[in-house]
Amino acid sequence: MNRINGNCGVKNEILMKYHEKTVTMAKAFDQTIFQHVPRALNEESDRFSQLATTYYDQLPNEVYIKLRDHPNYEEKMLVTVLEEPEDWRTPIARFIATRQLLDNKLDVKKTQSKSYKFHLYQGELYKKSVEGPSLLCVSVDNIPKVLIEVHNGWCGSYIGARYLALKIIRTGFFWPTSAKDAIMYVKTCNACRG
Repeated sequence: MNRINGNCGVKNEILMKYHEKTVTMAKAFDQTIFQHVPRALNEESDRFSQLATTYYDQLPNEVYIKLRDHPNYEEKMLVTVLEEPEDWRTPIARFIATRQLLDNKLDVKKTQSKSYKFHLYQGELYKKSVEGPSLLCVSVDNIPKVLIEVHNGWCGSYIGARYLALKIIRTGFFWPTSAKDAIMYVKTCNACRG
């Protein structure tokens, strides 16, 4: 707290970079107030801060972790879904990012009507959710990985197709054919059939 307010110096090289980033971000606002929250009053954040030293097998099944390949203080160039191979997300992401529409008038209407349900965040397309946090839109290439992980990976318990489709959404993922893909995946699962 004292470091942010300038009352105390920052000596650690890594903390200096976080400090600089915080001060730079604070300048973008007309007014900022930093308030210290004791660990006892901030249990959820404290638990998340301890994940780095937790073994994966000790985590609850519902915890989904995205590993970062760079520290938070580094500026990350946003890589949008537009640079990936084109799939179902591309027209929506392109429209949200650039308001650029396709030539086909039927596709234009579909894309415009769909786009209000989605948003871009740090180069990733998310679907807005009424039930909770936004859902990460999964590329066609990653659909099999998500199906395997939710069905019989960390989150899995060899569940039926209907519940698998619901669990995909509860785990934080979305793609338009998830229910149909869940049915097909369960039909081909040897552990479910035998």
